[in-house]
Amino acid sequence: MKELSILLPVYNSEKTIEKCINSILSSTQTNFELIVVNDGSNDSSKDKILSFGDNRIKYFEKKNTGLIDSLNFGIKNCSSEIIMRIDSDDYISPEKISFQLEALKSSNSVLVGSNAYIIDND
Repeated sequence: MKELSILLPVYNSEKTIEKCINSILSSTQTNFELIVVNDGSNDSSKDKILSFGDNRIKYFEKKNTGLIDSLNFGIKNCSSEIIMRIDSDDYISPEKISFQLEALKSSNSVLVGSNAYIIDND
């Protein structure tokens, strides 16, 4: 069993999905599964996701029913009881997963967050 499941809902994310997945796969933490739920995208998101060929990626595709349904679907397919959620237009630093996982394990918390930077077109 993987130590962590990372849940990534996707809808028409062809412009951002590669950077997002690359940042996850470049993590210093390697014992995870990446659950990608494609919520009926009609762009090239699927092709970009499947091009990675990394066995940590578990790809699921369903008709478009919205974010909440995609998250519930994804949670049912996570094998770890520890779940990290990320959006398809986000990317993370290589240490983020390890840092947050350690913080979660060393506390009595059920939820851990970290700093974020907002990046726009400028």
